[in-house]
Amino acid sequence: MNPGPGILPAPVMERLQREFLDFKGLGVPWLHMSHRMREYMMVTEALEEDFRAFMKVPDNFKLFLMNGGGSLQFSAIPQNLTGHKYGKGAAANYLMSGAWTYNAGREAAKFCDVNYVNKWTLPEVKDLSVQKTVLDLDNWHINKDAEYFYMCQNETIEGFEYDQALTRKMIDRVRADAPNQVVISDMSSCIGSKDITKHGLMEEGGYDIVFGGAHKNFGTPGLTFMFIRDEVMDRV
Repeated sequence: MNPGPGILPAPVMERLQREFLDFKGLGVPWLHMSHRMREYMMVTEALEEDFRAFMKVPDNFKLFLMNGGGSLQFSAIPQNLTGHKYGKGAAANYLMSGAWTYNAGREAAKFCDVNYVNKWTLPEVKDLSVQKTVLDLDNWHINKDAEYFYMCQNETIEGFEYDQALTRKMIDRVRADAPNQVVISDMSSCIGSKDITKHGLMEEGGYDIVFGGAHKNFGTPGLTFMFIRDEVMDRV
């Protein structure tokens, strides 16, 4: 669990320094390279290949690398997944687990009706006795007509995380009532710390969208990664 920006390894920073003014002998700083240059495209292709291999992400997920940080997705997700119903009863399910889902849900409420499946409020989340009730999945209230289900895998401010086994149970609980809902997980602060493919979480019936800010575990601030299942692309 990483609550703050990660530190790039010294060899990486030293290489960035060496190539700052002259990238691979091209005579061009990497900051000035066109995104259409073949040399730049080779870097992004290698990045995707390595990232996919490290995360063991199946080929039926598209990888997107975007700017804006993970919080930008708090509005981008509802706009993309509920925009076709804007003003016509668009809805989303959120699992309230701390400050980050609170912030995400508050932003989503500008575009759709937000249903908190566990009915917690933010102050209650800080109560350990209340936190334990997340295991009481039978008392979840799921909006079957919602477009998606949203959760934060690791709440750094409150200091707890859902492991893969519990996540599997929670997704199955959602699928039991709403089998076609898009399942989304914010993994900003725990991505890379464990195998996200365990318990079939990247197979059919598991996650549909996994995203996060890269700065906590992988890179620099302002970069967001997002894996989207192919079958969901038509709904985005």
